[in-house]
Amino acid sequence: MQGNRRIQLRYQKIQRLIDDSECTIVPAANQIELHPCLPQTELVAYCQSQGILVTAYSSLGQPGGQLFSGAIIPDVFFSNQKFKAIAAKHNATVAQVLLSWAVAKGINVIPKSESEERLRANATIIELDAEDTAFVDRCRSRRRRKSFHRLLATYQEGFVDRQENA
Repeated sequence: MQGNRRIQLRYQKIQRLIDDSECTIVPAANQIELHPCLPQTELVAYCQSQGILVTAYSSLGQPGGQLFSGAIIPDVFFSNQKFKAIAAKHNATVAQVLLSWAVAKGINVIPKSESEERLRANATIIELDAEDTAFVDRCRSRRRRKSFHRLLATYQEGFVDRQENA
């Protein structure tokens, strides 16, 4: 690898890289798209087992963002009543709930904001209780795709709480 290139490594690719006899240096970090809708559980577990730091981007879902296709990414977290209730219970924001969920799993987060107030709020991690964590863990889209952003752009009904709809 040349220079300071950032490469997102999926589970199989990173495992092959580490297992390669010519690879003498294990990657220090893997920056991946990660969110309750795309938790990448297997990849995170593998990286953590190898001592590779996992850093999540798009942790808040980029609501209102636009894909190359022109599709607009809907707001599926900040308008969700259960996420709002969890935030209110902890006197926090929905963003703090989402970021705290990832941090509790040992994942670094790099939320983007143009507002100093939101940057400060996002730096405040809250402790979610077991019930709240379980809800966020159960959040999944009915549509499973490789890209979180493409997944959200096609998602129209909000989250499916697997326990409530089982």
